[in-house]
Amino acid sequence: MIPIERDRLRRTVWIAACALSLAPLVAMQFTHEVLWTANDFLVFGTMLLVALASYELAERNARSAAYRWAAGIAIVAAFFLVWADLAVGLVGSEDNPANLIYVGVLGVPVLGGLAARFRARPMAYVLLTTAIAQLSAGIVALLGNLGAEASGWPRDVIALTGIFIGLWLAAAFFFRRAAREEMAA
Repeated sequence: MIPIERDRLRRTVWIAACALSLAPLVAMQFTHEVLWTANDFLVFGTMLLVALASYELAERNARSAAYRWAAGIAIVAAFFLVWADLAVGLVGSEDNPANLIYVGVLGVPVLGGLAARFRARPMAYVLLTTAIAQLSAGIVALLGNLGAEASGWPRDVIALTGIFIGLWLAAAFFFRRAAREEMAA
């Protein structure tokens, strides 16, 4: 049986996701800069459902709050990495082929998680490896596009790479904490 607080948190996550899915529709009423098609809403909705289903699985299998935090942070990081890459691109525009390198970054937590069977201790190493992959992707993107003409993009790549590395490391930290709690129990 799920305690009341956990049930309330799950409900809050689902409500926040619904609100997030409606944000572009609301923005379209007030600005012409947000122009989503039905396909955009379909892709975004699919992304939200995958993220929410992943969180539900993690929530059901979590033995500690640290594990839930780790899984939540990793899922949020993956969601926003995909969203940013599809929406505007992390390197220049969304049409820049250098953005495909970030798809490889997402392979690390997905394949590593499956290999680790999503156990806390190995997941800490998987997320640490994901942070290293994120750093590598940022370096490759910068080196591969040094001559490109896009205003502000090198700073954007550096800033976003740093943010995602921080998220992956935070998730690794909480998985490590969850592993220690499991060993102590």
